[in-house]
Amino acid sequence: MRSRTFKCARASIFHRRSPLRSPARMRPRVAKQFAWDGRAGQSCVGEFSSPNTARFSLALPLKMRDTPNLAPAIGAEGEKMSRVAFAGALAGAFSVFGFVSTSHAANFVSQIPAGTYVPGDIGAAFTDPSVSLGEPGAIIGAGTGFDGIFSPFNGHYESTQMSGIGVGGSVTFGFDSPISLVDGGDFGVFTNTSLSDSSYPNGHSTSPAKTLDQDFYGARRSAKIEVATTLGEFHDLGRFVLDLPANYFANATAPYQFPAPASPVVADFGKPFDGELSDFDDADFASVLATLNGSAGGSWVDVPDNLGGSGVQFVRFSEPLWQMPDGSLEESVLSSFGTPTPAGVFFVALSANGVNIPEPTSLVGVGLTMFGMMRRRTKSSK
Repeated sequence: MRSRTFKCARASIFHRRSPLRSPARMRPRVAKQFAWDGRAGQSCVGEFSSPNTARFSLALPLKMRDTPNLAPAIGAEGEKMSRVAFAGALAGAFSVFGFVSTSHAANFVSQIPAGTYVPGDIGAAFTDPSVSLGEPGAIIGAGTGFDGIFSPFNGHYESTQMSGIGVGGSVTFGFDSPISLVDGGDFGVFTNTSLSDSSYPNGHSTSPAKTLDQDFYGARRSAKIEVATTLGEFHDLGRFVLDLPANYFANATAPYQFPAPASPVVADFGKPFDGELSDFDDADFASVLATLNGSAGGSWVDVPDNLGGSGVQFVRFSEPLWQMPDGSLEESVLSSFGTPTPAGVFFVALSANGVNIPEPTSLVGVGLTMFGMMRRRTKSSK
């Protein structure tokens, strides 16, 4: 790749700190948002603020994504760690150091039926939908040296944590078995959304609240959603905007903190969030968490009872489009840097509010077990 220099008009990286030190050996803090004027390159040159000095210039390595849909990340490339491996490591740390986590009743998707993933016009790095199965990673940029908690201002961007579909693409996610439909949201969609931070690194939303996508592209991400109990019998729910932020630790004290809270309280990925983006208008981090009220957030979908049949096991996403401020839909928009950017949706996780409906064979097994217990009880009473 040919090396270029990128001029940063304003800072905007996903990490809290630069790994570099100035000649005076101070550790500079960098701002949350930045602008770049290219799509490929090796470095970014800009002015960054530090607690110890007014302003100074630094050249930082620029790691470009494989898709123009995402803002780039600045910092050293770390070893990739899978979601499962990192979750295991995190759980091990909680155990070793006596950390206590609250249980959460989320039921995450666990499968992508064969032949149901078509990436469409999306970056090659985000074409492994299996990374979107199960619980999302608690830490952003795990192992890179820029670690921070997963919060409404600090969404995932790693190819090991999210997959996507672009124009012409579709994907079907499945639960272990059909989930029951309940009052309110039935399943939540957790994407790479981050709230725009007007007071980095304190975590204060803009007024009105906006996402980084709105900052960079002037639009919101949307997709068509269908549900089914069995493959081949999908019901169209319509088009949904999928950009409400997510949160991992309900007792976090700062949006980019690391390490995680010493006694972590995990937000409930099974508790629907029925709010809107406007509920986060002009809110500091504590107010954002109060609005979520223990929920992990995300965009929740309520399936009409008449479409759920005997429950929902499969959820299909297709036809990703940008939703413009006037409500119109576009396949591509110009970024704030004048770069054409195709529509796409990036999935970090999906979870359900309802419980799984047992398979008929399971019900038979339960029935036989109960019958056996009744017979034993009858015999013992004779």
